[in-house]
Amino acid sequence: MLLAAGALAGSGRMDLALALGLAIIAAIVSDLFWYYLGRYRGSRVLKLLCRISLEPDSCVRRTEDVFARHDAHALLIAKFVPGLNTAAPALAGIFRMPVPRFMLFDGLGAFLWVTTFAGLGFIFSDQLEQIAAYLLRWAVG
Repeated sequence: MLLAAGALAGSGRMDLALALGLAIIAAIVSDLFWYYLGRYRGSRVLKLLCRISLEPDSCVRRTEDVFARHDAHALLIAKFVPGLNTAAPALAGIFRMPVPRFMLFDGLGAFLWVTTFAGLGFIFSDQLEQIAAYLLRWAVG
């Protein structure tokens, strides 16, 4: 979706600033939800998240280790790492990270993630449009 939003902005069909702002807000709001679930429901939430992950056996231990080692800095890269993306906000809540600190690092991480993928879509908008047109022709005909 972020690539598509960036591509649409690159072709002049979407306001890039609005798309970036809405995506960052959506990421932060959803992460706050998981933060508070982690804070008030503890490790049960992490176990639930890991149960639905690709590697449930090592998920809890691995994500707790990464978060314990890197603390709030893990939130900067969490969205780029499958599994950590899902668990990091809940872990911040479980470890009782102060809300302002969580918001700062999660917001910076969301900004990095959104601008990276939307930026790639913006930069490669012409190529993505060509791919979409090719796929549409292939699917229809």
